[in-house]
Amino acid sequence: NVFKLIGNSNEALKNYKKAIELRPRYAESLNNAGVIEKENGNFPSSIDYLKRSLNENPEFAEAHNNIGNVYTVQKDFQAAVLHYRKCIEISPHFVEAYNNLAIAYKNVQNLATATEICKKGMQVKSDYAPIINTYGTILQASGKTNEAIRFYLEATHLKKDFPEAHNNLGNAYKQIGNLASAEHHYLKAIELRPN
Repeated sequence: NVFKLIGNSNEALKNYKKAIELRPRYAESLNNAGVIEKENGNFPSSIDYLKRSLNENPEFAEAHNNIGNVYTVQKDFQAAVLHYRKCIEISPHFVEAYNNLAIAYKNVQNLATATEICKKGMQVKSDYAPIINTYGTILQASGKTNEAIRFYLEATHLKKDFPEAHNNLGNAYKQIGNLASAEHHYLKAIELRPN
């Protein structure tokens, strides 16, 4: 939907709802409405749309990933893991789901499984900056800050406009006492995302 692309989520949601009225069983529109409702913070409605999408098409990998994202925001990591795993089962090259699954495992302090998932995801797409950044966070949480820095730097090299990776670099450099580099990366993160 063009409204979603230009950042007008309210207009996009209105159009998806119209599409759903015309074709109530169209999984794609249900999925897209669910994504927008998540972005708007309306999680019960988001889950409702995404479940309806999956009822119409249980093999819709993207909808499994999206409902996993809603459950992650709600800190229901068990439900999130089930949907991310289903997404990967359906679509083994869906690298975002590997990244999201690794984050879910990291959030419950299962760093060994998070590491394993990241490595699998990096085999699927070795130049996907978000999973490289996530792997860095897992390394840092495991006490391997210098190794984490290497992955954060790689992520920022692959994706120039990646404030999360610059923020992670700032945290890592601060942790090892390199305050000048920490400040540089914090300022870069702020430049990329002022809000």
